[in-house]
Amino acid sequence: MSDNGSVGLFLPLPVESLDSDEKGNVWFKDEEDNKDKFKGNDEDIDTLEEDSPTFRLLDKLQDIYIPICKEEKEQEITQFEKYSSQEFASTINLVKAYLNSYTFKDTALYPNASGSGYDQPSIDIFDSLDEIGQTSFNNTFDFYERIMVLLNDLKDAHTYFIPPCIRKFSYVLPYFFNIYSNPDLSQSVKIHIAFSSPYQKYLQDRGVDFRYDTEILRINLKGKPIYKQNNELNDGSYLAAEAIARWADEEVCAARSSITRLNFAASGEFSYRYTAYYPHPEYENITVEYKSPNGT
Repeated sequence: MSDNGSVGLFLPLPVESLDSDEKGNVWFKDEEDNKDKFKGNDEDIDTLEEDSPTFRLLDKLQDIYIPICKEEKEQEITQFEKYSSQEFASTINLVKAYLNSYTFKDTALYPNASGSGYDQPSIDIFDSLDEIGQTSFNNTFDFYERIMVLLNDLKDAHTYFIPPCIRKFSYVLPYFFNIYSNPDLSQSVKIHIAFSSPYQKYLQDRGVDFRYDTEILRINLKGKPIYKQNNELNDGSYLAAEAIARWADEEVCAARSSITRLNFAASGEFSYRYTAYYPHPEYENITVEYKSPNGT
């Protein structure tokens, strides 16, 4: 309240339609006789009577949309676009400068030309960087992650891009998924270790408290139910070891050999993924079918 006794209100109503007293109580000028119905600011009010000035004032306001700080938001967006475009262009140019001396540019473009047997997709590094440079991003994280994923696709342990300001973060599942070889040469997946903090958070969210050596039979990498209603496997559902192998082929960047990539995943990187080397998961969770150690 200002020194002259008037009340400063941000309201979509004409100022002359309001008045106040020395305590800051507000009413409509044409209804001064009803001032005694309005309770003072120094009293607790749990409900408002329908014939009170405050109720009528709020009733007038409830259907009015007020765009707050629209100009400021537009200025922030403009500034982000200005500075981010400069940063993005500089980053793309620097990455290109480094990759000009990359020995395996042709290998990336024709990965199976020499009969290597790795069966990798072709990667045109410079065209892909140009495409990233022409893409509109809402934040710098997505921009840097796109470059990281592009270089990860080379599957070259000597060539990678670590985005700035993310080394302290990881994407973590609550359990460590171990792959074991069976006598019949098949593979099984069991839970052996729980990561403390994610595990506690998972249980707080009513997750399943798996015992050690619980066998994971199938995994749905997309977080869908393992089976459809007709008991057919759902999209994204695989035998557990196959699911991890598929994930490794797509995400692990440390080797061209799919066997080596699977070994990386099985050694813990399927469950504990550093943001410096892995993009944020496309899906929020995975779904598993399991068998407890007692056979249930």
